[in-house]
Amino acid sequence: MALRLANQNTKRVAIGDEDYIVVLEDISRREFSQLLRVIPRDTESITADSAEGFTLALFNLFVKGWSVVDNDGKSVPVSEEAYFMLSREAANLIDAAVIEHFNSITPSAPEQQKSEDDSGA
Repeated sequence: MALRLANQNTKRVAIGDEDYIVVLEDISRREFSQLLRVIPRDTESITADSAEGFTLALFNLFVKGWSVVDNDGKSVPVSEEAYFMLSREAANLIDAAVIEHFNSITPSAPEQQKSEDDSGA
């Protein structure tokens, strides 16, 4: 892998048959560091507030487009305000998709260890 800057490309992630979100494909080291500040540390004593803070941070960082429409069928721009106006079911679907995407671009603990072991430092 060549060293590179994080790109700002996006991709569409399907949610159900017709709905979708558009997410960043990659994030920078700075953006990842900002997420680390809100990731719940102890999963056994996780609170609703800490989980909410993390999912909101993921939403704000990753989601750049979506298929949400208002009652008249007009597209709703992505915003934190619109996110909080979603039905609980819709918000849960978006949260799950964003978390899955985040997990797909985040190396697992064994992958991180292998990378550190292979560094030869």
